[in-house]
Amino acid sequence: MILKMLGKQGAQAKLLFVIGLVSIIIIAAVVLAIIYQPSFLSKFGGGEKMVVLKLDQAAQDLVSFITEVYGAQVGAVTLKEVIEKNGLYQVTLSLTGSDGQPTEQQVYVSRDGKKFFPQGIDIAEMTSQFRNFQQQQQQGQQPQGQQSPAALQP
Repeated sequence: MILKMLGKQGAQAKLLFVIGLVSIIIIAAVVLAIIYQPSFLSKFGGGEKMVVLKLDQAAQDLVSFITEVYGAQVGAVTLKEVIEKNGLYQVTLSLTGSDGQPTEQQVYVSRDGKKFFPQGIDIAEMTSQFRNFQQQQQQGQQPQGQQSPAALQP
């Protein structure tokens, strides 16, 4: 009777060992596939690979887009500078409105040229301004020379 019980426990232990070993092999295979084949993730809904445009190409495409879509509102658009900043292209434009006065505007475009961001908000700076505004409101003071956080432009 004792030998039969040990035999059953031994078989269960062997089964658990085999299941554990197979699990480790499967996990190792998936990890290796991800490391050595990045497109592996795209087969499981990881998305398409981004085609990165050169700085100048992305900026020129953006100027063409703004001229075509917003030209009537912003006037003449001239490219001043483009740099890569925080994973985006920061584009400095000169906009000449109906009054003839040029104004500079910084906008952003994704590195693949597909997304346009007309404004970037510095989260740390905005949070600091908001907290300062709240503190002054709690003290019953009218913030000097400040607007409400919703109206603040970075």
